[in-house]
Amino acid sequence: MIKHILVAVDGSPHSMSALRYGLDIARKNNASIGALFVIDRRKTQMPYMYTGGAYDISYERIYIPPDPQMREFYEKIHADIRSFGEKVISQCEKEAKEAGLECNGMIEEGFPAERIAEKGRCADLIAIGQRGENAQYKRDMVGSTTEDLVRRSVRPVLVCPVEHWAIERILFPYDRSRSAENALRYYINNFHETTDQLIMMTASEGNSEYDSYEQERRFLEEHGVTPKMLFTEGSPVHEVLAAAKREKSDMIMIGSHGRNKIVAYILGSTTTIVLRKSEVPVLIVY
Repeated sequence: MIKHILVAVDGSPHSMSALRYGLDIARKNNASIGALFVIDRRKTQMPYMYTGGAYDISYERIYIPPDPQMREFYEKIHADIRSFGEKVISQCEKEAKEAGLECNGMIEEGFPAERIAEKGRCADLIAIGQRGENAQYKRDMVGSTTEDLVRRSVRPVLVCPVEHWAIERILFPYDRSRSAENALRYYINNFHETTDQLIMMTASEGNSEYDSYEQERRFLEEHGVTPKMLFTEGSPVHEVLAAAKREKSDMIMIGSHGRNKIVAYILGSTTTIVLRKSEVPVLIVY
Protein backbone atom coordinates (compact mmCIF):
# COMPACT_ATOMS: atom_id res chain seq x y z
CA MET A 1 0.00 0.00 0.00
CA ILE A 2 0.98 3.62 -0.41
CA LYS A 3 2.74 4.71 2.77
CA HIS A 4 4.51 7.87 1.67
CA ILE A 5 3.82 10.41 -1.08
CA LEU A 6 6.25 13.01 -2.36
CA VAL A 7 4.80 16.11 -4.04
CA ALA A 8 7.06 18.29 -6.18
CA VAL A 9 6.01 21.94 -5.86
CA ASP A 10 7.19 25.15 -7.50
CA GLY A 11 4.34 27.48 -6.51
CA SER A 12 2.51 27.16 -9.83
CA PRO A 13 -1.25 26.37 -9.93
CA HIS A 14 -0.48 22.95 -11.43
CA SER A 15 1.89 22.04 -8.60
CA MET A 16 -0.60 23.13 -5.94
CA SER A 17 -3.19 20.95 -7.65
CA ALA A 18 -0.69 18.08 -7.41
CA LEU A 19 -0.46 18.78 -3.68
CA ARG A 20 -4.25 18.48 -3.33
CA TYR A 21 -4.30 15.20 -5.24
CA GLY A 22 -1.48 13.98 -3.02
CA LEU A 23 -3.38 15.00 0.11
CA ASP A 24 -6.51 13.18 -1.07
CA ILE A 25 -4.60 9.96 -1.74
CA ALA A 26 -2.63 10.25 1.51
CA ARG A 27 -5.81 10.70 3.54
CA LYS A 28 -7.51 7.69 1.92
CA ASN A 29 -4.46 5.46 2.43
CA ASN A 30 -3.43 6.80 5.84
CA ALA A 31 -0.08 7.72 4.29
CA SER A 32 2.46 10.40 5.12
CA ILE A 33 3.19 13.19 2.66
CA GLY A 34 6.14 15.43 1.89
CA ALA A 35 6.49 18.54 -0.29
CA LEU A 36 9.75 19.25 -2.09
CA PHE A 37 10.77 22.63 -3.55
CA VAL A 38 13.98 22.54 -5.59
CA ILE A 39 16.06 25.67 -6.11
CA ASP A 40 17.13 25.26 -9.72
CA ARG A 41 20.91 25.51 -9.80
CA ARG A 42 20.76 26.70 -13.40
CA LYS A 43 19.14 29.91 -12.20
CA THR A 44 21.41 30.63 -9.26
CA GLN A 45 24.84 29.38 -10.24
CA MET A 46 27.09 32.11 -11.47
CA PRO A 47 28.58 31.26 -14.88
CA TYR A 48 32.29 30.66 -15.16
CA MET A 49 34.01 33.11 -17.43
CA TYR A 50 37.21 32.45 -19.32
CA THR A 51 39.36 34.28 -21.77
CA GLY A 52 40.31 32.30 -24.82
CA GLY A 53 43.97 31.94 -25.72
CA ALA A 54 43.40 32.55 -29.40
CA TYR A 55 46.91 33.92 -29.86
CA ASP A 56 48.50 31.50 -27.45
CA ILE A 57 50.07 28.48 -29.07
CA SER A 58 48.73 26.35 -26.18
CA TYR A 59 45.15 27.68 -26.56
CA GLU A 60 44.96 27.65 -22.78
CA ARG A 61 41.85 29.16 -21.17
CA ILE A 62 42.34 31.59 -18.32
CA TYR A 63 39.66 31.91 -15.62
CA ILE A 64 38.33 35.44 -15.06
CA PRO A 65 37.25 36.16 -11.45
CA PRO A 66 33.62 37.34 -11.31
CA ASP A 67 32.77 40.98 -10.94
CA PRO A 68 31.56 41.73 -7.37
CA GLN A 69 28.31 43.16 -8.72
CA MET A 70 27.66 39.98 -10.67
CA ARG A 71 28.29 37.91 -7.56
CA GLU A 72 25.84 40.05 -5.60
CA PHE A 73 23.28 39.71 -8.41
CA TYR A 74 23.34 35.89 -8.30
CA GLU A 75 23.36 35.85 -4.51
CA LYS A 76 20.20 37.97 -4.56
CA ILE A 77 18.56 35.63 -7.07
CA HIS A 78 19.37 32.70 -4.81
CA ALA A 79 18.03 34.46 -1.71
CA ASP A 80 14.82 35.51 -3.52
CA ILE A 81 14.13 31.99 -4.80
CA ARG A 82 14.76 30.47 -1.37
CA SER A 83 12.41 33.02 0.21
CA PHE A 84 9.76 32.16 -2.36
CA GLY A 85 10.32 28.44 -1.74
CA GLU A 86 9.81 28.92 1.98
CA LYS A 87 6.46 30.60 1.28
CA VAL A 88 5.42 27.75 -1.03
CA ILE A 89 6.36 25.12 1.55
CA SER A 90 4.53 27.09 4.25
CA GLN A 91 1.39 27.07 2.09
CA CYS A 92 1.74 23.31 1.54
CA GLU A 93 2.02 22.70 5.28
CA LYS A 94 -1.01 24.94 5.87
CA GLU A 95 -3.18 23.08 3.36
CA ALA A 96 -2.07 19.74 4.78
CA LYS A 97 -3.00 20.85 8.30
CA GLU A 98 -6.42 21.96 7.07
CA ALA A 99 -6.84 18.47 5.57
CA GLY A 100 -5.93 16.88 8.89
CA LEU A 101 -2.48 15.78 7.77
CA GLU A 102 1.10 16.75 8.53
CA CYS A 103 3.31 17.68 5.59
CA ASN A 104 7.09 17.44 5.74
CA GLY A 105 8.32 20.42 3.74
CA MET A 106 11.78 20.35 2.17
CA ILE A 107 13.89 22.81 0.18
CA GLU A 108 16.86 21.47 -1.74
CA GLU A 109 19.21 22.73 -4.42
CA GLY A 110 20.17 21.10 -7.69
CA PHE A 111 18.58 20.13 -10.97
CA PRO A 112 14.83 19.73 -10.27
CA ALA A 113 14.01 16.45 -12.04
CA GLU A 114 17.19 14.85 -10.75
CA ARG A 115 16.55 15.85 -7.13
CA ILE A 116 12.86 14.92 -7.26
CA ALA A 117 13.64 11.49 -8.71
CA GLU A 118 16.31 10.89 -6.08
CA LYS A 119 14.11 11.97 -3.13
CA GLY A 120 11.24 10.02 -4.69
CA ARG A 121 13.08 6.75 -4.14
CA CYS A 122 11.85 6.94 -0.55
CA ALA A 123 8.23 7.36 -1.68
CA ASP A 124 5.55 5.03 -3.02
CA LEU A 125 4.18 7.77 -5.28
CA ILE A 126 5.44 11.05 -6.71
CA ALA A 127 2.91 13.75 -7.64
CA ILE A 128 3.83 16.63 -9.93
CA GLY A 129 2.01 19.25 -11.97
CA GLN A 130 1.40 18.64 -15.66
CA ARG A 131 3.00 22.01 -16.32
CA GLY A 132 5.09 24.28 -14.15
CA GLU A 133 5.86 27.91 -13.53
CA ASN A 134 5.99 28.74 -17.26
CA ALA A 135 2.68 27.09 -18.13
CA GLN A 136 1.24 30.27 -19.63
CA TYR A 137 3.97 30.24 -22.28
CA LYS A 138 3.74 26.52 -23.11
CA ARG A 139 0.06 25.68 -23.03
CA ASP A 140 0.35 22.63 -25.30
CA MET A 141 3.55 21.25 -23.77
CA VAL A 142 4.26 19.09 -20.78
CA GLY A 143 6.62 20.92 -18.42
CA SER A 144 10.27 20.09 -19.06
CA THR A 145 10.84 19.11 -15.42
CA THR A 146 7.75 16.87 -15.49
CA GLU A 147 8.81 15.11 -18.67
CA ASP A 148 12.36 14.67 -17.41
CA LEU A 149 11.08 13.29 -14.10
CA VAL A 150 8.76 10.83 -15.82
CA ARG A 151 11.73 9.51 -17.79
CA ARG A 152 14.03 9.30 -14.75
CA SER A 153 11.75 8.03 -12.01
CA VAL A 154 11.70 4.46 -10.75
CA ARG A 155 8.56 5.12 -8.70
CA PRO A 156 5.01 5.68 -10.01
CA VAL A 157 4.42 9.31 -11.04
CA LEU A 158 1.05 11.07 -10.93
CA VAL A 159 0.99 13.94 -13.44
CA CYS A 160 -1.73 16.39 -12.41
CA PRO A 161 -3.69 19.03 -14.38
CA VAL A 162 -4.55 22.39 -12.88
CA GLU A 163 -8.11 21.31 -12.04
CA HIS A 164 -8.62 19.16 -8.97
CA TRP A 165 -11.40 16.68 -8.26
CA ALA A 166 -11.93 13.39 -6.42
CA ILE A 167 -10.61 10.25 -8.13
CA GLU A 168 -13.44 7.73 -8.41
CA ARG A 169 -13.33 6.27 -11.95
CA ILE A 170 -10.00 5.09 -13.36
CA LEU A 171 -9.35 4.33 -17.03
CA PHE A 172 -6.69 1.67 -17.53
CA PRO A 173 -5.30 1.02 -21.05
CA TYR A 174 -4.07 -2.57 -20.79
CA ASP A 175 -1.84 -4.60 -23.12
CA ARG A 176 -0.36 -7.40 -20.97
CA SER A 177 3.06 -5.76 -20.91
CA ARG A 178 5.16 -6.08 -17.76
CA SER A 179 4.51 -2.49 -16.69
CA ALA A 180 0.78 -2.93 -17.36
CA GLU A 181 0.82 -5.94 -15.03
CA ASN A 182 2.62 -3.83 -12.43
CA ALA A 183 -0.05 -1.15 -12.85
CA LEU A 184 -2.78 -3.75 -12.37
CA ARG A 185 -1.29 -4.82 -9.05
CA TYR A 186 -0.66 -1.21 -8.05
CA TYR A 187 -4.38 -0.52 -8.52
CA ILE A 188 -5.38 -3.54 -6.43
CA ASN A 189 -3.03 -2.61 -3.60
CA ASN A 190 -3.75 1.11 -3.51
CA PHE A 191 -6.92 2.21 -5.28
CA HIS A 192 -9.60 -0.46 -5.51
CA GLU A 193 -10.87 0.15 -1.97
CA THR A 194 -11.01 3.93 -2.39
CA THR A 195 -12.41 4.26 -5.94
CA ASP A 196 -15.71 3.32 -7.54
CA GLN A 197 -14.77 1.70 -10.83
CA LEU A 198 -11.89 0.43 -12.95
CA ILE A 199 -12.42 0.74 -16.70
CA MET A 200 -10.06 -1.67 -18.41
CA MET A 201 -9.61 -0.94 -22.10
CA THR A 202 -7.67 -2.11 -25.10
CA ALA A 203 -7.34 -0.38 -28.45
CA SER A 204 -6.85 -2.11 -31.79
CA GLU A 205 -6.02 -0.50 -35.11
CA GLY A 206 -7.91 -3.19 -36.97
CA ASN A 207 -5.03 -5.54 -37.69
CA SER A 208 -5.56 -7.94 -34.79
CA GLU A 209 -8.39 -9.74 -33.08
CA TYR A 210 -9.52 -8.68 -29.66
CA ASP A 211 -8.48 -10.67 -26.65
CA SER A 212 -11.28 -11.06 -24.14
CA TYR A 213 -8.87 -10.76 -21.18
CA GLU A 214 -11.02 -13.26 -19.34
CA GLN A 215 -8.14 -14.34 -17.10
CA GLU A 216 -7.44 -10.75 -16.05
CA ARG A 217 -11.12 -10.18 -15.33
CA ARG A 218 -11.21 -13.27 -13.11
CA PHE A 219 -8.01 -12.18 -11.37
CA LEU A 220 -9.54 -8.81 -10.56
CA GLU A 221 -12.81 -10.33 -9.38
CA GLU A 222 -10.90 -12.60 -6.99
CA HIS A 223 -9.57 -9.39 -5.43
CA GLY A 224 -13.01 -7.85 -5.15
CA VAL A 225 -12.81 -5.72 -8.31
CA THR A 226 -15.50 -5.90 -11.00
CA PRO A 227 -14.00 -4.06 -13.96
CA LYS A 228 -15.81 -2.57 -16.91
CA MET A 229 -14.23 -4.07 -20.04
CA LEU A 230 -13.88 -1.69 -22.97
CA PHE A 231 -12.73 -2.76 -26.45
CA THR A 232 -12.12 -0.08 -29.05
CA GLU A 233 -10.72 0.31 -32.57
CA GLY A 234 -8.58 3.12 -33.85
CA SER A 235 -5.47 5.06 -32.93
CA PRO A 236 -4.50 4.16 -29.33
CA VAL A 237 -3.75 7.79 -28.43
CA HIS A 238 -7.09 9.00 -29.76
CA GLU A 239 -9.01 6.11 -28.21
CA VAL A 240 -7.46 6.57 -24.75
CA LEU A 241 -8.24 10.29 -24.66
CA ALA A 242 -11.71 9.81 -26.17
CA ALA A 243 -12.53 7.00 -23.73
CA ALA A 244 -11.44 9.15 -20.80
CA LYS A 245 -14.01 11.78 -21.81
CA ARG A 246 -16.74 9.33 -22.80
CA GLU A 247 -16.47 7.31 -19.61
CA LYS A 248 -16.06 10.43 -17.46
CA SER A 249 -12.84 9.05 -16.03
CA ASP A 250 -11.17 10.91 -13.18
CA MET A 251 -7.71 9.46 -13.88
CA ILE A 252 -5.81 7.52 -16.53
CA MET A 253 -3.48 4.79 -15.26
CA ILE A 254 -0.92 3.60 -17.78
CA GLY A 255 2.16 1.38 -17.84
CA SER A 256 5.43 2.97 -18.90
CA HIS A 257 6.56 0.21 -21.26
CA GLY A 258 3.96 -0.93 -23.79
CA ARG A 259 3.93 -4.26 -25.58
CA ASN A 260 1.85 -2.74 -28.38
CA LYS A 261 0.93 0.76 -29.47
CA ILE A 262 -1.02 1.61 -26.32
CA VAL A 263 2.39 2.81 -25.13
CA ALA A 264 4.69 2.15 -28.05
CA TYR A 265 8.00 3.10 -26.46
CA ILE A 266 9.17 3.93 -22.98
CA LEU A 267 7.62 7.33 -22.56
CA GLY A 268 7.70 7.78 -26.31
CA SER A 269 5.30 9.53 -28.62
CA THR A 270 2.06 7.91 -27.38
CA THR A 271 2.65 8.48 -23.69
CA THR A 272 3.96 11.99 -24.29
CA ILE A 273 0.82 12.92 -26.24
CA VAL A 274 -1.44 11.45 -23.53
CA LEU A 275 0.45 13.42 -20.87
CA ARG A 276 0.25 16.61 -22.92
CA LYS A 277 -3.39 16.43 -23.93
CA SER A 278 -5.05 14.67 -21.01
CA GLU A 279 -7.49 16.77 -19.02
CA VAL A 280 -7.36 14.33 -16.09
CA PRO A 281 -4.43 13.12 -13.98
CA VAL A 282 -2.21 10.48 -15.57
CA LEU A 283 -0.63 7.84 -13.33
CA ILE A 284 2.45 6.20 -14.87
CA VAL A 285 3.54 2.89 -13.34
CA TYR A 286 6.93 1.35 -14.16
